[in-house]
Amino acid sequence: MPVWGILGSVALLTVMAFGTIASIPPAPTADPNRTTAPVPSFAFDDPPETTSPHVAFLGDSYTFGTGRSEGSENRWTTIVSNALAWDEERFAVGGTGYVQGDSYTNRVGLVIAAAPDVVIVSGGRNDWRVADQVEAAATTVFSQLRDALPEATIIATNPWWDDDPAPAEMTFVSEAVRSAADATGIAFVDIGQPLEGHPEYLSEDGVHPNDDGYRVIADAVEPLLRELVPATT
Repeated sequence: MPVWGILGSVALLTVMAFGTIASIPPAPTADPNRTTAPVPSFAFDDPPETTSPHVAFLGDSYTFGTGRSEGSENRWTTIVSNALAWDEERFAVGGTGYVQGDSYTNRVGLVIAAAPDVVIVSGGRNDWRVADQVEAAATTVFSQLRDALPEATIIATNPWWDDDPAPAEMTFVSEAVRSAADATGIAFVDIGQPLEGHPEYLSEDGVHPNDDGYRVIADAVEPLLRELVPATT
């Protein structure tokens, strides 16, 4: 092919190529009168902080956990506190009651100073010989707690006996505690005598619960306390 023929073909292809490129439409220009919708943003609130209720237990050797396995936490107060996610603090002394020993009245100040959200007062078995004095003493304890901790939930339980049938005086103690609770506007929880007739629930001393006994008490009282105490504060 002559040189001029080759050059002509190249020129023709060049024109065709530029023609193809020239045929691509220009990019559209933005309309100055058009507004663009803002990109939505999403804000997530942090979940509210919750705090475990601070619960003070005032009581006797059953509250202290005498008779449980050495070094264990198998006292009824701790079993319940773990189940309900409570921050537990105990003010428990063996051999005491509303009247007897280092009575509850002497420890009310310590409980108040702890500023708990909930106070649970249990015991009274050591007062069975002075049942006629229990109502006045319990009324004093409950009144002092109520006055000093007006926002707290305050609960009293019936006193518990061991595997033997409770003496008749225990009925008077329980009713005295109930009357004092009613008079001062606090809650009263009665689970009966869950250890009665069950020597297998007692420790070697024959008076205090063993690990199984404390579990039985905890299982009986926990549903009632759950209803009375908010899960969080």
